[in-house]
Amino acid sequence: MKTLEEVRAEMYQDLFAVEATGATIESINDDGTVTARLEIEPRHYNSGGRVMGGAIFTLADFALAATIYANEMFSTAISCEIEYLRAGSGSFLTAVGYLDKSGRSVIFGGARVYDDRDRLIAQLRAQSFRLEVPVRD
Repeated sequence: MKTLEEVRAEMYQDLFAVEATGATIESINDDGTVTARLEIEPRHYNSGGRVMGGAIFTLADFALAATIYANEMFSTAISCEIEYLRAGSGSFLTAVGYLDKSGRSVIFGGARVYDDRDRLIAQLRAQSFRLEVPVRD
């Protein structure tokens, strides 16, 4: 298992998640999951006054990617599906990434996103292609 510092160093290279949305890595949990956090700011709201779905998706994807990396793997997405269960609101959101199965080629997992009252607001399911090394240009 990677350390929190190693996961942050790798994942903070995701400039969209970190700089555009402000997502952070909070912790690596005992079960190998990773918790990411997003402090809600006015830039995250849609025209309806709720947190934009894209910001929620980015946080969930970031938490899953961090969980994969924390568990000593690299990957690239094959497919993702998200279900929005309630409107995002409050002062912050957290997402907990998890792995269901990591095969030789495909990793199955997801993330659950919670509001600041610990209510489940979205859940991401994804399949990722397992890589030997990270893809960088």
